[in-house]
Amino acid sequence: MMEPSPETMKDLDRLFFKCEKKECIFENTYEKAINHLTTCNVSFQECIQGCGYAVLGKDMEYHCIA
Repeated sequence: MMEPSPETMKDLDRLFFKCEKKECIFENTYEKAINHLTTCNVSFQECIQGCGYAVLGKDMEYHCIA
């Protein structure tokens, strides 16, 4: 993915972006919104222990007990 130019980043930082999941209340600037894509609690994420399962972010701590 191409990185936005510095001028575009300034414009993007003035805007607020909401998570695409309607259950999620996250809303923040562009950079934080991009980072949120991999940490959203109501989105499936790859298991952090590498077992291959996709787990809802909010359930990760329970999935990775072992």
